[in-house]
Amino acid sequence: MIKTKFAYKSYSYLLIALAFLLPIHDRLVAPVIVLIGLVWILELNFAEKWERIRSSKTNSYLMGFGLLFLVYVAGSFYSEHITGKTGALFTLQVKLSLFVFPLLFSTIDVHLLKDNIAHRITKSFVWGSLITSFIILNNAVYQYFIDQSTNVFFYTRLSMKHHPSYLSLLFSFAIIILVNWLITNKQKTDLKRIAAMVLVIYFQVFIILLSSKAGIVGLVLVYISLIIMTILKSHNNIKYVSILITALLAAFVIILIMTPPAYQRFFAAERALESKLQPDSTSIDGSVARMLIWKSSLEIILEHPIIGVGTGDVNYTLLNKYRKHHIVMAEEREYNAHNQYLQTYLGVGLPGFLILIGCLGIALIVAFKHNNLLYLSFILLFAFHILVESMLERQAGVVFYAFFNALLFYFTLEKKPATSES
Repeated sequence: MIKTKFAYKSYSYLLIALAFLLPIHDRLVAPVIVLIGLVWILELNFAEKWERIRSSKTNSYLMGFGLLFLVYVAGSFYSEHITGKTGALFTLQVKLSLFVFPLLFSTIDVHLLKDNIAHRITKSFVWGSLITSFIILNNAVYQYFIDQSTNVFFYTRLSMKHHPSYLSLLFSFAIIILVNWLITNKQKTDLKRIAAMVLVIYFQVFIILLSSKAGIVGLVLVYISLIIMTILKSHNNIKYVSILITALLAAFVIILIMTPPAYQRFFAAERALESKLQPDSTSIDGSVARMLIWKSSLEIILEHPIIGVGTGDVNYTLLNKYRKHHIVMAEEREYNAHNQYLQTYLGVGLPGFLILIGCLGIALIVAFKHNNLLYLSFILLFAFHILVESMLERQAGVVFYAFFNALLFYFTLEKKPATSES
């Protein structure tokens, strides 16, 4: 058994490191999670851990988020494909964090972690996002001198190995962390506040350069939601908060208008949808491709409306449907459903779909009830982004959601602010 002091010092540094590494590269995240799990096991106080779950309503509620993983476990029993890169075992491995982080935060004594641990974690995430932006910008500048094309500063050319929508989600969350700090630390020095504002604008520019339609619309919706929530909850600084967020939203729209390659993607998508491109085209616009993929997904759901096709059979079933409807690009690139709600329903049916909706709904209710703008924004961002991407099909997306959802849920119910320190 390792000593308690060593265990909690390890937990603290590993959680901070995990938040920092999440935006940088998903391959760096897995070893940190393994180390966290190793410390958890080597504490050898399983009876004490169980007692923490049993005796605390917060911890019991937190464990409820692990149901989503358990339903995927159940779905593996009627899957035909157990092994392989999209089989049941691999899918369970990817989604394991859905259970790990609720279990971790509900079984450790969070009070023994470093002071202001939630603030340290969110601050570390912002730093990690900033480092990531420097990396991709440096790569874009390097590519520009080779290709002599400004395209390297936009969309997939800019995001490197990250998907633009995923990176936009991370940068949007970094923005919300900074905005929440500005709201809750109105009394801080002008220099720190100016630095935070500059970082918000900086990340907004990156979201526009990434040109993800979901990223752009998602951030606008969250800004609007924050203003509405501030009014509904009669926030103490209602005038200040409304002016701050309105100014940031206006700046975001102005930057977008000044960046034609970004906003023109919306018009390109509209034209593509109106042109009724044939599904056998190898160069379908992303929005058209999603419509065809969603149509195929809904057909499969109607064929398997109760329990789905099984945890490991989703991609195989989708590929067969793409082949049947001659959706060449989707078949060649082996696209998933590009919608996590549909993806979950396809795999584990109505129970999984309802649990996913329930997890997001309960989180929203808790965040709204406790007036936690950070948690509310996180859930709104994630819930919107998974409308157009199956983000729980990649380890990076799973870890991002499971980790911050467990962290923010715990500290919301415990009424401990996540970013109230300098």
